[in-house]
Amino acid sequence: MLLFLAALAAAAPEDSCELTKADLQAQIAASISAIDDDDVDGHAAIIRDLSERVECLDFVPEPELWGQLLVGIAIVEHASGGDWENPLATAFHISRRVDMLVGNSHPFWQWSPPEPPRSTGEPVPDGVRVYLDGLLITEFQQTRGLHLAQRRTGDGWTSVLLRDEPIPESWLKEVALENARTLFGQAHFTVGGGLAAHRQRPAGSGDFLSQGAGARPGGALRLHGHLGYAVPGGIWWDAGLPSLPNPLHHDWVEAGLFWRFGMVDVQAGAGAQWVLAAYGDDTTDAVSPLAIAGARFAPGPIDVTLRGGFSAKARKLEINLGMQPVGPLRIDLLTSWTSAGWDHADTPLPTANLLVAALVGATWEKSE
Repeated sequence: MLLFLAALAAAAPEDSCELTKADLQAQIAASISAIDDDDVDGHAAIIRDLSERVECLDFVPEPELWGQLLVGIAIVEHASGGDWENPLATAFHISRRVDMLVGNSHPFWQWSPPEPPRSTGEPVPDGVRVYLDGLLITEFQQTRGLHLAQRRTGDGWTSVLLRDEPIPESWLKEVALENARTLFGQAHFTVGGGLAAHRQRPAGSGDFLSQGAGARPGGALRLHGHLGYAVPGGIWWDAGLPSLPNPLHHDWVEAGLFWRFGMVDVQAGAGAQWVLAAYGDDTTDAVSPLAIAGARFAPGPIDVTLRGGFSAKARKLEINLGMQPVGPLRIDLLTSWTSAGWDHADTPLPTANLLVAALVGATWEKSE
């Protein structure tokens, strides 16, 4: 650890600040190559460069990626008689898939890791997202050795290296107070393609009220998000045109209120769902109002939303996987199923609609 701390002490901040995921992957790969070549000076130079730019991280490194860097540091520290156990223990605890980079005869394989860090019992305040070594945490932890701590707010990422010190409690509370006083939320606008399928089974099928199924691809637009102020709650909305250029086929408009419990938003609201039906050679759309309830789980750059809707004549189930891999980039993978029962000329006309869509777009984000 002495070599790494010396590199930190020699580091000086630069005017420009950038450290992308590709940069980090390349630096870690280069550090491993330096170890393979027994290039201690080269490894120290790479670590020094990373230490200068760690505050520039605008994403959460995967635990395997960060753990691989820690294993490399442990190897160098072991060879120099430094503190190798703490970085190796952290790598072991955050991911069991990290490559040890040494043969079976190396002392690493005879070493038994200590117990994982214990929680202090104090929860991370609502409205704050804190990551330790690539993992989202919900409680403060007793930290020893070298750790990467990160927080996310509407203004972006803050990343710091901790050396035998806890995550600053005042730092976390400051973010919580800031979020409590300001506007927070996200708005996602995405475009893409989808496949809309429908099936109808009328009680008395014939040439006019046909019984069967069909599917059609189409373009898709979607706008959804949430917005709050002061309290851990607010409004949410979701609107989609999933089968362009055919308007009102499978479309929806929904909105309501949410309340936040840690990483989960509990949602309730109302909406309207358009359902495709076939009458003779034509298709038409029936619209149904829906009462809606659901939840959104957002542990980090990935979020999952599950909603259900119901009315006297319709049922709806929707699941969305959202990803923000870097910056404002947004990816939505949506699946929605709707079942409705209509009457045409006193004939019951049950229909079912399935939508699968993949969309890419941008996110506006504030204080979350």
